Amino acid sequence: MPPWIIPAPTGPKTGVGLIALIENLLDWFFVVFLVLAVLFIVLAAWQFISGEAQPQAVSQAKSKLLWAVVAIIAAVFAKGIPTAIRAIVGG
Repeated sequence: MPPWIIPAPTGPKTGVGLIALIENLLDWFFVVFLVLAVLFIVLAAWQFISGEAQPQAVSQAKSKLLWAVVAIIAAVFAKGIPTAIRAIVGG
């Protein structure tokens, strides 16, 4: 095969390989959502501090905090998905 041709990627061959792939993807999902949650919490805190007399700014800050909580909940569920898959598959 010529060196410039890239072979087609191969996926997981077994159920264990599939679960490992899903765990790897969900670990990334977990990290990204936690980073987003921290970012939203910091932005909301800044908006609470800087917009103390403006009701619209406080409302936006509360909305950011709500979305940070949603991101944290999504990240926690992402960590639980592999366990649920193992329970369903029986491995």
